[in-house]
Amino acid sequence: MRLSVYVGVASTLYVAVVAALAPQWRATGCPVQTQANHSNICECLSFDEIRCRHLDKVPTFIGNGREYSAIFMSHQNIPGIPRGAFFDLRVRKIVLNWNPLGNGVNERAFSGLGETLVELQMGGCRIKSLPDRLFQGLQNLRVLHLWGNKLDKLPTGIFRDTPQLEELLLWGNRIRRLDDMLFSGLGNLLRLDLDCNRLTDLDRESFRHMPKLEALRLGGNKINSLFARRLEHLTNLKVLNLDSNGLAFLFPEAFAGLSGLRSLRMRHNQIDFIPDSIFKNLRNLTSLLLHDNKLKTVWPRTFDGLDSLQTLDLSRNFISELPDGLLQRRTKLRQLLLDGNSLNTLRKCVLPRHAKMKTLSLTGNPVECDCRLAWTVKMSDGGVTVWGTCSTDPDGSLAGVTNRRVYEMASCSFSNPDCSRNT
Repeated sequence: MRLSVYVGVASTLYVAVVAALAPQWRATGCPVQTQANHSNICECLSFDEIRCRHLDKVPTFIGNGREYSAIFMSHQNIPGIPRGAFFDLRVRKIVLNWNPLGNGVNERAFSGLGETLVELQMGGCRIKSLPDRLFQGLQNLRVLHLWGNKLDKLPTGIFRDTPQLEELLLWGNRIRRLDDMLFSGLGNLLRLDLDCNRLTDLDRESFRHMPKLEALRLGGNKINSLFARRLEHLTNLKVLNLDSNGLAFLFPEAFAGLSGLRSLRMRHNQIDFIPDSIFKNLRNLTSLLLHDNKLKTVWPRTFDGLDSLQTLDLSRNFISELPDGLLQRRTKLRQLLLDGNSLNTLRKCVLPRHAKMKTLSLTGNPVECDCRLAWTVKMSDGGVTVWGTCSTDPDGSLAGVTNRRVYEMASCSFSNPDCSRNT
């Protein structure tokens, strides 16, 4: 009994000592000093991460030689970043998203972070302009987020001191033009996101400084025309997004130099004509998305050169016919999506002869289920998913047409190698 009392007293004393020392441990373990008359709080949830709340200014940091992985100051009320705000802090990642920074970022705000800072996020901060020497000395910076601000232009050469930058997000700003030297110094950039800006044209010299770029997003701008060789310097590009631009004109050689491209998206535009062989150099392209345009005619050589194509989406255009042999050499094709066009049939010889198709979709077309589509039944039997309904029988799917029209389809042939007959 007496032993239990001693143990209980000892436990209570230990808890009291820990409680008394805890504030001291937090103070020495976390290099943050806050103003006494403010309610701001910064805590070290672990020895390598700092999280702050209730901030109305950047806290004063006390250096202790320790390197921290990140400091999170998002969704606060910080109106600006003064000179040398992080000078005594060794940190790899700073997150400042959703603060009302405006034009209150001093050109020396991040001085002293050159050796450690790898990632900087200032998205949604109402920033209208940036000092041209803001990133000076940040030679190890790899990730920079400036999305959702009010930037209409960036100073020429602002990235000249960030040679290791790999990801630059500028979507949701008001940028109208890309200066020839804007991206100078970004020789290692891999991803550039310029979605939802106000670009009207692309200057080929703007991209010559980024030979390693793999992903370029230009969706949601106002690029009406894609002229020849505008992107030819991007020889390592794998993903290109041109969605929702009002894009109407594609000039021959618009995609010259992009031999490594894997994915090309041009959805929700105004394209009504595609020049012959415009994709001839895109031999590694696997996905081409052209749905929601104004295409009426597709020519026999439109998709020449697309030897690796696996997905082709031409949905919601105005196509009434596809020419024989259009895709016969696209032997790797897996998905062909033709929804919402004006097709009343699809000849077998449009498709590749030996492709291992997975999906063929004709949903939303005025399809006539007659002998001309008998070959789709054989495709369905072979494991291909065929989508669509008959215009004369909206409740009848193409895949099951022979089950309901045995008599009508009995004379249909399933082999027609030369496409000389409509069977």
